[in-house]
Amino acid sequence: MGPGYFQAMGMTLEQGRAERESDVEDGVPVAWVNETLARTFLDGKAVGKRIRFGRGSDSTWAEVVGVLK
Repeated sequence: MGPGYFQAMGMTLEQGRAERESDVEDGVPVAWVNETLARTFLDGKAVGKRIRFGRGSDSTWAEVVGVLK
């Protein structure tokens, strides 16, 4: 995934920032979430919050940097 990915997939950035070249596997984990997840689980204020992927010792925390529609 690189710059322009979300646009190419027909997604619109509603809040936060677009993807960057620095958003790679070896970088700081970041995430984009959809509006439903942001509204349902993050009180509609997702940007800047952290979410966890996976369970137990295999889990990874990522900072939400954008909300997509």
